[in-house]
Amino acid sequence: MTPTKQLKLVLEKAHRNPFRTKSNFARQHTDTVAAAASCGLITTQIGPHLFGATWLITSPGIELLNGFYR
Repeated sequence: MTPTKQLKLVLEKAHRNPFRTKSNFARQHTDTVAAAASCGLITTQIGPHLFGATWLITSPGIELLNGFYR
Protein backbone atom coordinates (compact mmCIF):
# COMPACT_ATOMS: atom_id res chain seq x y z
CA MET A 1 0.00 0.00 0.00
CA THR A 2 1.36 3.43 -0.90
CA PRO A 3 2.00 6.03 1.82
CA THR A 4 -0.84 8.15 0.42
CA LYS A 5 -3.29 5.25 0.65
CA GLN A 6 -2.10 4.49 4.18
CA LEU A 7 -2.66 8.11 5.21
CA LYS A 8 -6.14 8.09 3.68
CA LEU A 9 -6.94 4.87 5.57
CA VAL A 10 -5.79 6.34 8.91
CA LEU A 11 -7.74 9.57 8.36
CA GLU A 12 -10.89 7.67 7.36
CA LYS A 13 -10.62 5.49 10.45
CA ALA A 14 -10.08 8.48 12.76
CA HIS A 15 -13.07 10.23 11.19
CA ARG A 16 -15.59 7.39 10.98
CA ASN A 17 -14.57 5.16 13.86
CA PRO A 18 -11.92 6.78 16.09
CA PHE A 19 -9.38 4.25 17.30
CA ARG A 20 -7.58 3.84 20.61
CA THR A 21 -3.89 4.69 20.89
CA LYS A 22 -2.98 1.11 21.81
CA SER A 23 -5.40 -0.61 19.44
CA ASN A 24 -4.32 -3.21 16.90
CA PHE A 25 -5.08 -0.67 14.16
CA ALA A 26 -2.73 1.89 15.74
CA ARG A 27 -0.02 -0.76 16.12
CA GLN A 28 -0.38 -1.91 12.51
CA HIS A 29 -0.13 1.67 11.19
CA THR A 30 2.36 3.11 13.71
CA ASP A 31 4.44 5.14 11.25
CA THR A 32 1.43 6.61 9.46
CA VAL A 33 -0.32 7.47 12.74
CA ALA A 34 2.86 9.18 13.97
CA ALA A 35 3.21 11.16 10.74
CA ALA A 36 -0.46 12.21 10.76
CA ALA A 37 -0.21 13.30 14.39
CA SER A 38 3.02 15.22 13.74
CA CYS A 39 1.34 17.06 10.87
CA GLY A 40 -1.69 17.91 13.02
CA LEU A 41 -4.10 15.75 11.03
CA ILE A 42 -5.14 13.63 14.02
CA THR A 43 -4.98 14.27 17.75
CA THR A 44 -5.82 12.80 21.12
CA GLN A 45 -6.61 16.24 22.56
CA ILE A 46 -10.19 16.46 23.81
CA GLY A 47 -10.01 19.82 25.55
CA PRO A 48 -7.62 22.50 26.73
CA HIS A 49 -4.76 20.70 28.48
CA LEU A 50 -6.79 17.46 28.35
CA PHE A 51 -5.83 14.42 26.32
CA GLY A 52 -7.56 11.09 25.86
CA ALA A 53 -6.54 7.69 24.53
CA THR A 54 -8.45 7.89 21.24
CA TRP A 55 -7.18 9.28 17.96
CA LEU A 56 -9.56 11.87 16.50
CA ILE A 57 -9.38 13.66 13.17
CA THR A 58 -8.72 17.42 13.19
CA SER A 59 -10.11 20.12 10.89
CA PRO A 60 -6.98 20.05 8.70
CA GLY A 61 -7.31 16.25 8.60
CA ILE A 62 -10.91 16.51 7.38
CA GLU A 63 -9.87 19.02 4.72
CA LEU A 64 -7.13 16.70 3.47
CA LEU A 65 -9.45 13.69 3.57
CA ASN A 66 -12.04 15.60 1.53
CA GLY A 67 -9.31 16.41 -0.98
CA PHE A 68 -8.77 12.72 -1.60
CA TYR A 69 -12.36 12.50 -2.92
CA ARG A 70 -12.21 15.46 -5.32
